[in-house]
Amino acid sequence: MVDLNDFNAAFFDGSFDEEVLYTPSGGQGKPVRAIFDNEYQAAQFNDANAQVESSGPRATCREVDVAGVAHGDTLQIRGVTYSVAEVHSDGTGLVILVLSKDA
Repeated sequence: MVDLNDFNAAFFDGSFDEEVLYTPSGGQGKPVRAIFDNEYQAAQFNDANAQVESSGPRATCREVDVAGVAHGDTLQIRGVTYSVAEVHSDGTGLVILVLSKDA
């Protein structure tokens, strides 16, 4: 059987990830590795003939590094503090954190 923690560690070797500061609500911050993505998003509303543009910041982390992560926890990435808005575990030992700048 494959040890998913060891397998996932290969993705967090400094090639695509970076060190971020994870702080659980009311807890102490700790450095963890994350793959940060801040993709452009646009939504077209045909009925209203309007378009909304924004970014969709998210971080992919190893679950063992952010065990117990919850809404309202924060990640400081590149000098910006983000609040965790959504937590999506993928069942393979990774978790995708949808972030908000409202921290």
